[in-house]
Amino acid sequence: MAGRDCSRIKVIRRKIFVIVGATASGKSELAVRLAKKFKGEIVSFDAMQIYRGAPILTNQPSVKERKGIRHHLLGFLPLSKEFSAAQFSQKAEKIIGEILRREKTPVLVGGSGFYLKALLEGYHAPVAANRAIRKKYQKLFQEKGSAFLYEKLRTIDRLRAKKIHPNDIYRLIRALEIYEVTGRKPSEFGKREESPLASSYTIQKIGLRLPWKILYEKIDRRVEEMVKRGALREVGRLLKKRLSPTAKKMIGFSEFSGYLKGNRSLEEAVSNIQRATRHYAKRQETWFRREEEVRWIEQSSLTKFLHSL
Repeated sequence: MAGRDCSRIKVIRRKIFVIVGATASGKSELAVRLAKKFKGEIVSFDAMQIYRGAPILTNQPSVKERKGIRHHLLGFLPLSKEFSAAQFSQKAEKIIGEILRREKTPVLVGGSGFYLKALLEGYHAPVAANRAIRKKYQKLFQEKGSAFLYEKLRTIDRLRAKKIHPNDIYRLIRALEIYEVTGRKPSEFGKREESPLASSYTIQKIGLRLPWKILYEKIDRRVEEMVKRGALREVGRLLKKRLSPTAKKMIGFSEFSGYLKGNRSLEEAVSNIQRATRHYAKRQETWFRREEEVRWIEQSSLTKFLHSL
């Protein structure tokens, strides 16, 4: 963030709310309630909701659900584009500064822990994407497999290799790309510098949680509702577009694509999406449990909690 923004923030010294938790736990609704209570604007830190053209698959809050509250970083990026945590951090910091200059309260909400970590702790992007190098490693993957790429990275940077699953092709290629462009180990770029956010704001983190049985039931209903809202038509449109590797990872794209291509039944596709979403919720919960200074709230205690603020 620019120097003038930081000085302005120090004068205002406003509170930032950060809402974390698993998908379907009620984060978006709480964000709107907080924004209404504190004259706020909402900033999303969701790595899939950034994409334009897939509001159903990514569960972007509808105009009705936003209830007149201004939302940022939703549906702004073409599906063909990649977007890094560093890019998110830079964009979000700028938006937060603008919110404060309007004398509003920033309310951050989302499920992408790495985006939030980059924003609150600071993150330095080592190098922009290099399409030619990526194609080279993608070809090597097709010819020799992921084990070959993993061993190559382990030889170059054992520390970074330990943090990547041998089958995580995207991160393997990204690490090798960074090394080839910069000549430096990718792990050297993992060091973070203090973010202006952490030093200049009072940050209140709120974690939402539901009993697993209730959360899983909500997830299952949400997936069924996606079909009723037109997820199949949305995926049909996406199949005609060029999607980035990240956009292709949105839960539901592969499963519904398989149905549309005649490779599986609709019931099987829905069941697979429900299972994948439950697994994703579990990973989110695990990530955010490691987040420091989170005040965890049960859904049943939300109204009482809001009155206490």
